[in-house]
Amino acid sequence: MYNNQNNKRQSGAVLAVSLILLLIMTMIGISAMSTTTLQETFSANAQHKATSFQAAESIIKTTWDIPTMGTSMGGANTIIAPNNLFDSNANIAVSTNAAIQYCGQIPGSQRTAMNADLSAVIIADQAFDVCGRGSVTLANATSVHIHGAKILGPDFGGSTGTCLQLPAPVIPGFC
Repeated sequence: MYNNQNNKRQSGAVLAVSLILLLIMTMIGISAMSTTTLQETFSANAQHKATSFQAAESIIKTTWDIPTMGTSMGGANTIIAPNNLFDSNANIAVSTNAAIQYCGQIPGSQRTAMNADLSAVIIADQAFDVCGRGSVTLANATSVHIHGAKILGPDFGGSTGTCLQLPAPVIPGFC
């Protein structure tokens, strides 16, 4: 037995309330997906920044040797050829380059040493800037690091070079 009077009193409030609740839940879901996408972007940027930092440090460590630095004594600057790497675990391409700049003889560091033939030779501390750049190409992430170095070398009579002055390098395209 169907009562026709009950149908006339219903106005569809349940339908309206359920549609509003569905709309609210949809908006919450879209907001959660947007937040997740943004956090994923943040995490990828942090990974690329860390990768470029490690690449710059790695090329400096590779460059940091006395024979390579010795070729820069007396004012010559050494540019290390760019190196391209590919990290297969993270599926990213990384490029590095380095340069050595002679900064000059450290004042007051002269001392006498003996050669193999027992003749005296004057040596002095020579200062260098070693610059390394690491880049994650597709992510446009770059790190530039400059380390100061000091090695013993021949006395050039107080010769001076120019060290890097941050933020702009002395040599255009130095690093």
